[in-house]
Amino acid sequence: MTNILRRTFVEAMVISALAVLVALFTNAFRSDGLKIFGTDCIKQFKVCKGTIKKSEIIDLEKALALFYNKAAIFVDARSPIVYSMGHIPGALNIPNNGDIKQYEDLVSGFSKDSFFVVYDDGVEGGPAVEVASMLKEKGFSRVLSFPNGFSEWRVKGLPVDVGIGRF
Repeated sequence: MTNILRRTFVEAMVISALAVLVALFTNAFRSDGLKIFGTDCIKQFKVCKGTIKKSEIIDLEKALALFYNKAAIFVDARSPIVYSMGHIPGALNIPNNGDIKQYEDLVSGFSKDSFFVVYDDGVEGGPAVEVASMLKEKGFSRVLSFPNGFSEWRVKGLPVDVGIGRF
């Protein structure tokens, strides 16, 4: 009985390994294949080191690529009260009506080459762009604006955290 179980287990493992190899081989030759290794999915959306323009405004697709790959620090440019009612998970709160000096401790631990995605909800005329400009003035070189980002995020049913976060 033990030999039969061992043989069945070995056969199952061989079949599984062959299935994985066939899937990887097929994926490698498809024009729309999944990006499995590395950070190609970010390159796929042209959000990579060296390709960010100083004042680039990104869309939901690029923001999602950065979010799901944990490749950027998300910054909510809305007021602390609005932030506490709902924000992108893990986002820092740096409201556009504040002085960047009061947030220097918050951003001082980040590399000047870090990716930042600054978003708002599009209600007050571009807080994301204003906070992005302040971060650039402080020497951060890869700051992306995602205007109206939270509204788009919520409409798509993407994850949202509530409560007071880091600000």
